[in-house]
Amino acid sequence: MLGSIFYVGFLPANNFDRRVKAKPNAVGRPTIVADYLPVVQRQGQIAYLNCAVTNVRLPAQVQWIKRTTPTGDPLHISSDETIRVGFVVGGSRKYEVMKYKYDNREIYQLIIQSVTETDAGNYTCQIYLPYDNYKEWPQKIMDLIVFTPPTFKPDNPAEIQAHSGHNITLVCEANGYPLPNITWKRNDRGPLPNGEFQERGSIYTIYGISVTDCGKFMCTADNEVKPPASFTVQLDVTFVPVCIAVQDVVGQGQNQRFNAKLECLVAANPRAEVSWYKKNRATKEREQIQGGDKYNLDEQYSNYSKPFGDDTFGKNCSVDLERIHYHADIFVKYDGEQLHETCNDMSFSGFDEDNPGDEYRVCVTPEYYEDPDCAVTVIYRNSYRGSPLKTYNCDSKPNSRYCGKGKDSLFIDLKLLAVMTRDVRFKLQVEAELTFNYNSFVAAVVGGVIGGFVFICIVTGVIIFMTCKRKRSPGQVLTPVNRTEREVL
Repeated sequence: MLGSIFYVGFLPANNFDRRVKAKPNAVGRPTIVADYLPVVQRQGQIAYLNCAVTNVRLPAQVQWIKRTTPTGDPLHISSDETIRVGFVVGGSRKYEVMKYKYDNREIYQLIIQSVTETDAGNYTCQIYLPYDNYKEWPQKIMDLIVFTPPTFKPDNPAEIQAHSGHNITLVCEANGYPLPNITWKRNDRGPLPNGEFQERGSIYTIYGISVTDCGKFMCTADNEVKPPASFTVQLDVTFVPVCIAVQDVVGQGQNQRFNAKLECLVAANPRAEVSWYKKNRATKEREQIQGGDKYNLDEQYSNYSKPFGDDTFGKNCSVDLERIHYHADIFVKYDGEQLHETCNDMSFSGFDEDNPGDEYRVCVTPEYYEDPDCAVTVIYRNSYRGSPLKTYNCDSKPNSRYCGKGKDSLFIDLKLLAVMTRDVRFKLQVEAELTFNYNSFVAAVVGGVIGGFVFICIVTGVIIFMTCKRKRSPGQVLTPVNRTEREVL
């Protein structure tokens, strides 16, 4: 008998004698009335579990038991209105039981403060009957479901490095209830390597990555329980060096005290070591050039993915005739921000401080353009109040490269047609195209002058030679035949 009582574990010691001597009440058997649906609550809020009973009299007791615990052992929370555990949250008891009557029923309400995911699980309301086998005690099981916001697992990698051409897998796993939906996007809101603007799933595989795929990828977990969680993965792509000459031929006049500037663009990750070589005319061997009085070797570094940064409508409000040259393109973006009237246009002009005599025209190439609600219009002009050169909107999206005329600057004007522009996004590549190379022109002129002088000297020499050849040689005697021939001539 004592063994059975200890197994239940819910008998107050001071009531032991009274339970043994008490007789069953003949009024009616204690009962738990009604069935209960699962209780759903958000993390941090208060949960209320109700248990309606009838005919409960001493020595019977209404008890709350939590069946699902981290240790696997049941947790006896209360007997009637007495709390049997001392859990505290924020200076107050974690659990509380309120008793009140409704018609012929008594309601025992279990109150759980500041619920967390560990509070979720099965709760049992049972009526303890000392004269019955515990298997015959009235019981009702209720489920408490706690909605928790997404959290990311700590083993998600924050940085991944891969070589160009290989396949790479980005992983983003999150916890939360309900199970969060995972969405992948680029941080700059540009298209993903597969051409889509978003991808669903905790695992995203990129096949045959290239240098343009590098950057930050944002994984967002959302299950409608605020706030959603975001996690960023930095993808670093390594690749072999690529070297491009800015000009294949650089001309300069000899002994004119002009400097010749040779430039090459090198892209590599990790950073490449750059060396210059000159072919020795005598030995036909390459000789490395060292910096000194004759040669000045200068290197300028920039991030290969964004060499000169981005200009964003709504964030960069002072882009006024920004100077660009042919190997320094930039990107103009718009991400749906609300614009002030002084922040809705940008202007660009082609200019190279190292070669001020060069001339450029400004060209724009669209990277992507999305305007599902026809909320904006993009206008190209050649001056602040000039007539539109090109106008783009949702019906006529920019899909090809556009170049201004001659040395004109290019103004990009953004007009908002609707209040809601959050779904609008576009990215334009702005670059300068070289139309007149001053150094090449000077070299051509100098070369032409030198070539003309050489040509004149050669022609003059030929004329003098022919004239001297036709003159009579000293001491020559003309015979009659010869005289006749000369007369004929």
